[in-house]
Amino acid sequence: MLRRVCLAAVVLVGCGRPHVAAPPVAAALPAPEPESSQQPDVVPERGPGICSESGWCWHHPLPQGNTLTSLAGTSATQVWAVGNDTLLRFDGERWERIADAPADVWLKQLAPRAAGGFWALGQRWHAQGDQGLLYAWDGRQWHDTGLVTASSDAMWVAGDRDIWLLSEAGRLSRWDGEALRDGPAPPTAEGNALAGTDERDVWLGADDGLFHWDGRRWTRVRREDTTGLLVRAPGDVWAADLAAVHHLEGGAWRSWPLAHDLLRRLYDGGDGSVWLVDSQQVLRFSAGEWRTIAANDSRLRALWSAPDGTAWGVGDKGILSRWDGERWTQSIDRRWLHPLHAIWGIADDDVWAAGREGLVAHFDGRAWTRVALPEAATIRAVWGSSANDVWAVGDGIFHWDGRAWSKADVHLWDTMDAVWGTGPRDVWAHGTDGVLHFDGCWWSAELAVGSFRRARGGATTAEGEPVLPALPGLLRKRGGAWEIAADSPQGRIVELHGTPRTGLWALQAARSGQALLRLDAGDIWTPLPLPAAAKEVVRFHVQAPDALWIVDSDGGVYRWDGATWRDEAQDLTRFHPAAMWVSPGGDIWLATFNDNAGLLRKPAARRTARAAAAAPPAPPAPTCGPDPTAVALAAELVHVDAGDLASSGSVSPADARETARVWLEALRNTQVLTLARVSALPLAVQGFRPCGDAPGVGRDVEEFRDLLDCVLADSVKHYVPREAQGEWTPRARGLSGTLKVIRPSGLARRMARYRPTIDALARAGHVLVQARTTDNNGMTIHFAVAVRATRSGPRVVAVFVDQLFEE
Repeated sequence: MLRRVCLAAVVLVGCGRPHVAAPPVAAALPAPEPESSQQPDVVPERGPGICSESGWCWHHPLPQGNTLTSLAGTSATQVWAVGNDTLLRFDGERWERIADAPADVWLKQLAPRAAGGFWALGQRWHAQGDQGLLYAWDGRQWHDTGLVTASSDAMWVAGDRDIWLLSEAGRLSRWDGEALRDGPAPPTAEGNALAGTDERDVWLGADDGLFHWDGRRWTRVRREDTTGLLVRAPGDVWAADLAAVHHLEGGAWRSWPLAHDLLRRLYDGGDGSVWLVDSQQVLRFSAGEWRTIAANDSRLRALWSAPDGTAWGVGDKGILSRWDGERWTQSIDRRWLHPLHAIWGIADDDVWAAGREGLVAHFDGRAWTRVALPEAATIRAVWGSSANDVWAVGDGIFHWDGRAWSKADVHLWDTMDAVWGTGPRDVWAHGTDGVLHFDGCWWSAELAVGSFRRARGGATTAEGEPVLPALPGLLRKRGGAWEIAADSPQGRIVELHGTPRTGLWALQAARSGQALLRLDAGDIWTPLPLPAAAKEVVRFHVQAPDALWIVDSDGGVYRWDGATWRDEAQDLTRFHPAAMWVSPGGDIWLATFNDNAGLLRKPAARRTARAAAAAPPAPPAPTCGPDPTAVALAAELVHVDAGDLASSGSVSPADARETARVWLEALRNTQVLTLARVSALPLAVQGFRPCGDAPGVGRDVEEFRDLLDCVLADSVKHYVPREAQGEWTPRARGLSGTLKVIRPSGLARRMARYRPTIDALARAGHVLVQARTTDNNGMTIHFAVAVRATRSGPRVVAVFVDQLFEE
């Protein structure tokens, strides 16, 4: 069975010997109460929360977002919680951060200390193997015991000079305040929890059972996989396994079966009650019965209860849960728990953050407020030209007009990863398969070139030319045509930012390491030395040539002032930054993900707002004609020149868009492959092979070979073998199949959903070719290719692909 770590055991000190086990008495736990009664109340978000010594303050979640792993306390007004580099104290009214917690240490478990305070079992990541550490907190300061040993899963404090440690390797040892010596060899190497009352009454929960040490030998008491253990007094033992919870009292075991096979932990309620926590729910045993308190949808990791019965629970993302004897409350709205990917603002008091499942929030200078999107889409980037003109892109393109978010009427072939622009009539977005442009009226497909490697950002040069990162370099539009920039830096560009005011900056990843590059006069990329202390740089933000920030993979933040780097986050460690933005006044914002997910802000010690360049007058509202993409698609369907169609007025804007909508809906679940020279995706890029004008395409199947080879050559997703009603050597290994001219009525059953569109293409005089291939796994892939003749040569209009079903 897999190893399990971080299973806490609540320990009380006493004396005596356990009773002999008796057969269990079955009694089923009650079914959970109605869902409405399980939903915890939520404490309203207010900010900022707990701040670090170097000035970083939590804005979400509150009061902080570090994962917490253990609790201890002496009363309802003296409670401590620990986690990664974190010690918090609750004084009865609020939580506060205690400074000088052991650096770079994951504090895993707390236990009361007879001399006052508590013992803390820690772990430090080390190249030669994780280390186990032991600290003491006396109520005022930390004391390092100097103990360095193997990383431990569990600790039991028999006394201040007798602490038992269970290592991850299953070894049991005892620390006497000065030295570590071996304890009684445990009967298993898969221990999960350790507890007892004295050195002759020790209990061990393990994967292969529950064991008891009587001072002379170990005895297996139960054979079930034991993950939770609570020893309250001699002969008063609680144990939880994957299927039930058991209680030893009066020499007999009583059992309550549980519905699911889950890891479970047990905690003393302080007032005679018992708490049980698993990944699905939180239960409390009181007055002889179990009661469901809440659904554990916040991944509760530990719980502690005061003598008066009030309790605190802690878990991932810093969530604090509290039981006041009647009600369970949480410190965070669970809808905020989705990871954040983007943060951006127009001013110090006008900031947007966004992430998965439609999570979009706004900061007005005082607090963050969630703002609804039209749908639960993942957002990966945000940019705007003003407070009333903000774009968010990801699994869709969305616009904020100052009142509400709306979804742009644009068809995406893939997720958008970046958005930027120069104003409300010049906005760019790109993803893995193409580039879109907004002209103030319509979004149109600007570029479709195979697959971009995922990269962040985009920039606009002083000449107003868009530039974006791709392979094998930077793509730049010059003179109306896209090309791979001749001055592209060597290596892979993973992030690009810049405006005419800041200049162009790029983060490069090469075999020799990372480099931060700026584009100087003469189109020369000059590296900016990175700070020696920085690890892998994951994001950067540029405000001016002498005001630039970077953040590394470990949460280190550094600022470049034009001459030197300054460390902005001396005590911000083991965070996983997803995005960074710096306000005009100098506030640094970080959006983080994983266990320490949330929003952090370091307010500027002194406002550094720079004199902004005079903004050009707002352009007049554009007069919007028909959507050019819709007109082009409509022209393809009716076989009419797009220019004539738009100018003649024979197709109204509404009709053109409806025609395009039908077309795009038919293609919604297909993959279009490298449609160079197609009106809707019209541009061939220098350095990428165009295929739309392949010579010699007619109605003879053999004449399609060169065209299909070209269309599919750069695709990393699909391949068509070269076999046309006979011998056609497969270009991709492991594929075989046929290619033939078809009529729409003869379309393969698996592609029948495309028949309306293909019927329309056939009526317009297109030649239809169908390919059927089979790979090594027996998966059949169907293609349908539509080609029509034009004055300039044959043109591929569409490639339909269906590989979702087996024959």
